[in-house]
Amino acid sequence: MSMDWISDGVTRIRNAVMLNKPTVVLRGTKTVLRILDIMQAEGFIKGYEMVQETEDATCKLKQACLVKLQYREAKSVIRGLRVVSKPSLRVYVSSNDLRAYLKKFSMPIVSTSKGMLSGRQAIAQNLGGELICEVR
Repeated sequence: MSMDWISDGVTRIRNAVMLNKPTVVLRGTKTVLRILDIMQAEGFIKGYEMVQETEDATCKLKQACLVKLQYREAKSVIRGLRVVSKPSLRVYVSSNDLRAYLKKFSMPIVSTSKGMLSGRQAIAQNLGGELICEVR
């Protein structure tokens, strides 16, 4: 597990979707939980819950979060998920740049001065910020 919890969480979700797993265990940091809140509000996941001990032998975490993935007709709602901004390369966008992401049918997640917001919320409030990841 890496020290970049966002990239680690996105990779775990992407791998679980490829294997059609119903749930996945992530590290329960504040940033990851806020991203999961946005994904739940936008309908990409069913929900999540904090768990004390995980049954997964490969994942021993102090703060674990069990994410319930959403499927429709045996296909995942998440068609694509990628990290845009990394610790080595931060990507910042304005509210006008976010419109381009929405035109290509993806939902960006942005860290703004008002907190972590979805692309639609950031455009509605005319805010830009660091582009964390995008979900399709």
